[in-house]
Amino acid sequence: DDGKDPVIAMVSVNLPIWWDKLAAGVREARNRRVAVRHRKVELANSLGAKVKMAAYRYRDAERKFRLYRDTLSPKALEAYDATVAGYRAGKITFGELVAAERLLLDFQLIEERSRADRAQHLAVLEMLTGGELPPAEPAAKPD
Repeated sequence: DDGKDPVIAMVSVNLPIWWDKLAAGVREARNRRVAVRHRKVELANSLGAKVKMAAYRYRDAERKFRLYRDTLSPKALEAYDATVAGYRAGKITFGELVAAERLLLDFQLIEERSRADRAQHLAVLEMLTGGELPPAEPAAKPD
């Protein structure tokens, strides 16, 4: 072997022994990505439904508040004033006077409850939308 360099040839072959395992991992990653997209759509739909329901509840509370403030409480006050005048004139009994006052107080209480409901539903809407919304009118009416 004078001066002869031995030449060694090497051949390597990669056999895809774990090919199925790698393919399963790729499929799993794709399925996760699809699941995340579906979850995102589901959350968007859920948020949209919650906003619509909160807006409906706010409008309903606003309607009830206006009904009591503009119609029912003033009518109950008129009836109470008429009952007081009738009681002073001796035409109405004390029991009727108490009943008229109770009705007036019930309507005023429901008006205040509806005002509070309206404010709560506005707060829910603001939470869902992530911003401050202007109220339909001032929360407290001037006396």
